[in-house]
Amino acid sequence: MNSFHLFFSRFRKNSRYQYNVIKRIMDWTIILYLVVPSVVIFVFIYRSWWKATPSWMESILLPLVFLFFYCFTWFGKIRTFVLEADKVFLIKDSQLFYGIKKWGYLYSCLTNFIGTAVFICLFLPYFVVVSHWSLIQAVQLLLAVYIVRLWIILFKLFLLRIRNKFLNIVCTIFAFFIGLSIWNIFISFHPIVLLLLLMMFIFHPILYFYQIKRKSSFDQEVVEEKKAKLGFTSLILQLSMQVEKPSYSTREKPFFNRNSRRIFKKRTGVTGFLELFIKVLIRNPSYWFSYIQIISSLSVAMVLLPVLWLKISIFFFFIIILSIWCHTIWEKIMNATPIFNRYKNEDSYYVAKKWASTLLTVLAILIGLFFFYCRTFLFF
Repeated sequence: MNSFHLFFSRFRKNSRYQYNVIKRIMDWTIILYLVVPSVVIFVFIYRSWWKATPSWMESILLPLVFLFFYCFTWFGKIRTFVLEADKVFLIKDSQLFYGIKKWGYLYSCLTNFIGTAVFICLFLPYFVVVSHWSLIQAVQLLLAVYIVRLWIILFKLFLLRIRNKFLNIVCTIFAFFIGLSIWNIFISFHPIVLLLLLMMFIFHPILYFYQIKRKSSFDQEVVEEKKAKLGFTSLILQLSMQVEKPSYSTREKPFFNRNSRRIFKKRTGVTGFLELFIKVLIRNPSYWFSYIQIISSLSVAMVLLPVLWLKISIFFFFIIILSIWCHTIWEKIMNATPIFNRYKNEDSYYVAKKWASTLLTVLAILIGLFFFYCRTFLFF
């Protein structure tokens, strides 16, 4: 068996696994009443964008679109198709072991290119009709997004070597803003940019193949391959409201408020419940990350939506969603231990719950209004 046959066998098993996952969640009723109408409606809407440009599309600034494309380049993976058993058997045959990685690299490059091309095609009405771009400019943007995406994927492989979680986050944020300044060079459409992109495309596989020859990164590659294989399944579980998604931490001490000092000087029943809720909320990444997602969605809507009545409608919709979220998180935290069942009939319990929901909602409202103010009076 050569490396291609082994790669194709694992690719077929992975495709069959993804198909079974989709088949379990999408029966014929979902396809007939949800998927097919959504596709048909999108096709008609997309076709209408080419005939008559919507007013909201003309109000979108080109730098915001470029920023959105740069954020898109940070999503993607390079599949290796390695398994845990390869550490015992396949790693002894270096030619076969590295051969399957090379086929995985070619597969990843192809899938990333197709995904990038489809993503840019969705924005073609804006580029061609609104910004009056030529085909050459669109192709150059495609190459820029695709090649920068490959290099960011490679850079994230080096970031995985940093075991310290806090240092990893700091390096990622620092690299994001450094990359943003470099990204402005690639979207300048200067003739030398094409030469630079060509050199980056040539040197990318050389650096990647040098990276995969390190046997010390085998365990890291296995973990990343499992994440890539289970990515669609994890997305379904994250979107499912009926499935419990606990978050586990390997830290000996929490990062926030690690000495567990008092937040409120005056100790009452209300402040006690509030203090417990706040500490658990900020110490659990899944809780405050979902809260940040809600606020980010609200802020993006306040910035990008062009019509005022649509902004107001989305604003009240997010307030309702946030209130439901606060109620759910409060019940989940307080139901973690049975000891709190005896306090649920006390007034302080409901007062603290109201205060917690009010504080989180007001904070989200202030942030949303801040971005709306910046969008209206400062930047545009």
